[in-house]
Amino acid sequence: MKKIKLATVTALSLALLAGCGKIEKGTSHLDPDTPKGQAVVTGRIDDESYESIVTDGHYQTSPLRGLTVNLLNSQENTVNYERGLIEISKEHFATDKFYFQEGQLLQREQVLDLIERKSSDNPKGLNPEDKNKPYIFQQVIEQDFLDKKTKKIAGISLGVALNSVDYSAEPPIEIKDPEIEEAGKAAAEKLLEEIRSFEGMSDVPVTIGLYRQANSNDISGGSYFAQAFSKEGKKLTDWSAVEEEHVALMPGSNNPSSAAEDGLEAKFADFKNSVEEFFPNNSGISGTAYYRNRELQKTVIKIETKYFGETEMHSFIQYVSRATETLFNVAGAVEVQINSLEGPEGFVKKEAGSDKVVTNVFN
Repeated sequence: MKKIKLATVTALSLALLAGCGKIEKGTSHLDPDTPKGQAVVTGRIDDESYESIVTDGHYQTSPLRGLTVNLLNSQENTVNYERGLIEISKEHFATDKFYFQEGQLLQREQVLDLIERKSSDNPKGLNPEDKNKPYIFQQVIEQDFLDKKTKKIAGISLGVALNSVDYSAEPPIEIKDPEIEEAGKAAAEKLLEEIRSFEGMSDVPVTIGLYRQANSNDISGGSYFAQAFSKEGKKLTDWSAVEEEHVALMPGSNNPSSAAEDGLEAKFADFKNSVEEFFPNNSGISGTAYYRNRELQKTVIKIETKYFGETEMHSFIQYVSRATETLFNVAGAVEVQINSLEGPEGFVKKEAGSDKVVTNVFN
């Protein structure tokens, strides 16, 4: 049976800082002889990624670790929620001037109280006391940014997850966008007050993003739709739109999207038909695309296939590789994940701006 390595939550967090890639030789600052208590950094994949702080040889996890996985309704929402906040943070905290650190201020019990309904026993609850009103505020994540010179917190980002469907109601209630936005902005003001209550945080810049959690069946996940910034004090000003879109590629659905407008959906349809004709024993081919500022950043395709032997699978992966290279002449990166009941079988990637693909076959 094939051996599969399972990634830890910590490894996932590090991967989210910059996406896929290899740390180049010479970029890591880890040293086994570093004195105890002295902070070192992980190194960086590229200029667009953050370096992370490592203390005593250990990655510093957040007190909120694991909450997002438990509280959000899908893996797609979890990934988009954390990765999207990193992208917002880059607009305010430059990767060459700040280190990244998992949030250390907000505590687990504090957040669990905040996401509950307001009551006499829980006056800080940010969901409405009236149980006839939907449960909208679902989660908050904190990301800290440390000045590279002082290694002290010099910036904070908060992501506010908001439900588009209240699954606690029976039957579930769909929530309209204006109601989601109103609840999100109200929660953001209270969360800023919580951050400012910590010693030394009164004048640390804080950015807050509002994330609309997609329904649990949406394979593309949700997106950030608004952000605000506070240089100091307890007021958020200048709310602005976040131009971010996660799209499920669904040819023939006639759903308006950036992927339908720029032709990506049509390219995916050609790819899907080509692959299915070559290898009919597929249980499913799905695709998603990520747009930021109306520009395609990444396309991810997942192929679930039945497993009929090594040689057949190798031939199939080679065909997928060629089809990816030929059909996806697009702006962003393209990733194709090939899985069977046995686990991952292959991975094909075409970098943004490249004419060539890189193929990995897992033995």
